Amino acid sequence: MNIAVDWSHTKGLATYDGTNSENHKTRASFLLWLRKIGQNTQKSVILEDGCPVSLILDIANEGNPVLLISNKATKRYRAEHGIPKSDEVDAKIIWELANSGAQLTQVSLDDDRLELRFLYRQFLRYQKTRIAVGNTQKNYSRYYRAKEPASGNGSPDDITPYDTAKKALERAEDAIMKRASGLVSTGQSKSMPSQPNIRGLHNRIWVGILATANPTDFKCLSSYLRFCGLTHDVKKSKNYNRHAKKLYHMLARLTRQYEDPEFKLMYDKCKADIQAKHPDYDEKHLHFAAVNRTATMLAKYIFRYVNGKILEAGE
Repeated sequence: MNIAVDWSHTKGLATYDGTNSENHKTRASFLLWLRKIGQNTQKSVILEDGCPVSLILDIANEGNPVLLISNKATKRYRAEHGIPKSDEVDAKIIWELANSGAQLTQVSLDDDRLELRFLYRQFLRYQKTRIAVGNTQKNYSRYYRAKEPASGNGSPDDITPYDTAKKALERAEDAIMKRASGLVSTGQSKSMPSQPNIRGLHNRIWVGILATANPTDFKCLSSYLRFCGLTHDVKKSKNYNRHAKKLYHMLARLTRQYEDPEFKLMYDKCKADIQAKHPDYDEKHLHFAAVNRTATMLAKYIFRYVNGKILEAGE
């Protein structure tokens, strides 16, 4: 059974399986839906050529084969049949063409890319669990240290089990990140470009960028910035990758902390410009606005750096 998908960076995804049409506002909701309907039977997913590689990787990570159809085929079909364009209509056209002999291309994915995304997701799960354990430990200490010692073995203020759990999770994080860093350390392939020389850009953030928002997945800078939540129009739609935005904001703060000669100066200039235009802003507001602008500049720099490396390599 095939599922046709009409994708968009800004409007979500429309799907058609030969019977039912569905609209998914976010990629996460689409992947959850795909996981549920694929519990019994593996289904091939058909996408138009030119879709983001990150979307293909997400679908492949769910265990679904991915097939590509020419994006000109749907446009030609609509023109020949006088059909107005819409997401739902395009999904149905893709399905119809795929099941009536249109040429489909089986996607062959880079094993390193799949492994990197898998490892980074593992890393984030361990990290999230470690933070949760630490927060539980704090709450436990605050509550029980104010009480009388409990009867029986041990003391209510004994936090050793929490420390043991956090250390085990931290070791797991380090081991996973070491494997992930090994995949990107060579910097010799299109999907694993070398790390740019930016103070504050350590391995964990670079691995996160390549696993979450790899510039090689995007044809133009504007779509990359939009995906990372660094354009004005996404404030209303909320349709962007929140983790990618978080990574670039973290990097902006680190370039300031480590005093990168280019981006620390950029942060200071942005902050001064914003203060001149908005004298009513307090220090916290000024800092956040300057970080946001610096994050956008960093995303632009990394996008151009990565694609420049690809052009140098003749790829």
